[in-house]
Amino acid sequence: MLESIAEQMLAGCSQQVQQAEAGRGIIPSLALFRHVQQEHRLFQVLLRGQGEEVVFKAGQAILSRTIEQTLTALCVGTQIPRMPLAVVAQYLAGAFLNLLKWWLEAEMPYPPEQMDTMFQQLALPGVWATLEGKRAAPQRDGF
Repeated sequence: MLESIAEQMLAGCSQQVQQAEAGRGIIPSLALFRHVQQEHRLFQVLLRGQGEEVVFKAGQAILSRTIEQTLTALCVGTQIPRMPLAVVAQYLAGAFLNLLKWWLEAEMPYPPEQMDTMFQQLALPGVWATLEGKRAAPQRDGF
């Protein structure tokens, strides 16, 4: 029963993913943050106990598949990316879902727009650099 409820909730998220524009081209994180904010009580319940694993696994599958399709479309006609798109999609989906989970558990301390901006700044520069075959700028202090 829990799996069925989780699938219904994630179907709503999946519709958000398909209907939203991907802002910066890869993942419609703002639309997803807004959707989760609107349904935050239900998501908080689903993420308790065993529901967390079910929701996370299904969310990872849906989101990574969508991201990979978007990346494939973006890369058509360009040089072959140095990193397999499936790897990039798994990375982005996992990073997004972990940040989303933290945001819910922390009682959404920032508005969806600010969360979207932070996610985009954290995740996308390295992804674009990797896909374009460039090395990211070295970080200071070992980070």
